[in-house]
Amino acid sequence: MLEENDEGQQPLFESPTRAAVHKVTDLLQGVAAADDGWFEGHLQELDFRLFASLKNFISTLHKGGSTLKLSEEEHDLRLTPAEVARAYERVSQVEVDEVEETAEGELLGIVLSRGGSSLGRRMEMWLVGE
Repeated sequence: MLEENDEGQQPLFESPTRAAVHKVTDLLQGVAAADDGWFEGHLQELDFRLFASLKNFISTLHKGGSTLKLSEEEHDLRLTPAEVARAYERVSQVEVDEVEETAEGELLGIVLSRGGSSLGRRMEMWLVGE
C-alpha cells in the first residue's frame, strides 16, 4: 500500500506521487482494455524505459496468474487474470529498439520546470554547426 500523509490538509497542487499513481492507473487500464485502440494510439508516446518496466511488471503478474487492484481517489482499477493475459499478449508482441544519437555542442544549462502536475527537466544546448 502506498499512502501520502497530507496531515489533514487539502494540498494546493497535485503531488508528484499522486500524479504518478494516476498516470500508472490510466496506463494499466489502457493496456488491458478490451479495445486495442488505446494501446496502439499511445504506444509511440511511451518512453522506452517506462515501457520496459511496464512489460516486466505485466509479465510478472501474468506468470504468477495474478490479479491487480489499484485504488486512487478518482477511481479503482481491477484487472482479472483474463485482462492481465490480454495486457501480456499486447506488451509481449512489442520489441523496443533503442537508437543512440550523438550530438556535438555546448551545454548552456539545465532548466527545471513544473508543467501541470509533474516536474520536468529540459536541457538547453548550442549545437555545433547551427
